[in-house]
Amino acid sequence: MRIGIIIGRIGGVDGVALETEKWIDVLKKLGHEVFIMSGEFESWTMDYDHDYLFPALSFFR
Repeated sequence: MRIGIIIGRIGGVDGVALETEKWIDVLKKLGHEVFIMSGEFESWTMDYDHDYLFPALSFFR
């Protein structure tokens, strides 16, 4: 299954970003294809086939 996640920031130390990273890992281990649209990829290595930077989603711009 293809799953899309939209989040203001991924790779940060806030609770939402950390919990989202855990869910992404679980979903990938279950065999799902995960796509991420985020306003900021703080300490996250982008996979350009599955991750999309959309700056308007960032809380800090």
